[in-house]
Amino acid sequence: MRGLLVAALVGCGHPAAAIDSSGGGDDGGDGNTVDAEQLPGDGPLAMDAVIVPACPTGTWCQEPAPPGVSGIIAAVWAHDANHVFAVGDAGTILYRHQNAWATMTSNTTEALRAVWGTSASDVWAAGGNGALVHYNGTTWTPITETTVDINGVWGTSSADVWIVGPSLAEHWNGNAWSVPGQPVPGGTLQSVSGTSTTDVWTCGESAYVRHYTGAGSWGSQIKPIGNDSTFFAIAAETTHVWVTTAADTARLEGSTWVEYTPAGGPSFKSLYAASTNDVWAAGGTKVGHWTGTTWDVEMPAPVTTQQLIGVGGAGTDVWVVGTGAMILHRD
Repeated sequence: MRGLLVAALVGCGHPAAAIDSSGGGDDGGDGNTVDAEQLPGDGPLAMDAVIVPACPTGTWCQEPAPPGVSGIIAAVWAHDANHVFAVGDAGTILYRHQNAWATMTSNTTEALRAVWGTSASDVWAAGGNGALVHYNGTTWTPITETTVDINGVWGTSSADVWIVGPSLAEHWNGNAWSVPGQPVPGGTLQSVSGTSTTDVWTCGESAYVRHYTGAGSWGSQIKPIGNDSTFFAIAAETTHVWVTTAADTARLEGSTWVEYTPAGGPSFKSLYAASTNDVWAAGGTKVGHWTGTTWDVEMPAPVTTQQLIGVGGAGTDVWVVGTGAMILHRD
């Protein structure tokens, strides 16, 4: 019945390797340099690309951001382990390919806070003041649709994409944006996820949880945890839906929401569900991993005061991103 969302984690202490633009590099990522000309044709990779050092399986390692990237990296989305996009402050878009991170030209200077796509050549990024850009495999193109902050983006195909924000829930059908499912949920919507065109979920600050089934309207307010009205993230997978609050999580099991409080009560701000018993969450200085019965919560060794904001992945690869250009990865 469902599908999901988002990111990765930190540091084994190896120095970042620089691009050798003179040639003679190694595009497999196993050496210390890589020829810029051998980097992917999936999109424009800047000459500031840096190689990601190898990381032991099952360990969180920090990955180096390109030079000059120092602010918040807020969200990450992976098509697969070889095509990963991360977005952040001042229009920052990073692309991980051939074991290297590089900056891309986003054509916006707004803070980007959400990213999602269907492939490495069909990706959406969104953020402050209605910033919305689309990547076609070559160029990021700005889209003018709204002036309010866009906090979440998700879809099922290139002709089925949702964006959410303050009293905002708009849909792209491949040709035009519209506002289906009246009335639009109130409050500041922060997150959107689902599994199909008729199974879409959203939540946010003073917004509760809402469900769209394609019947022409969003369902009534859903209260998964007591009378809480503020939820930070939502993620749907094949059989369940997860939501997070300031210190708790809940999962929809059949028709019943069941609370699962993480040890230490961390405030998870994002979710990524690889499968029913493989769900990741990030927030504060903590990362949570659901393996079927409880949340295993840890503070990755490289994290001290950095705030972890976004989580996403593909298969067994998971990335977490946050303040101070933090990028963490675990395989």
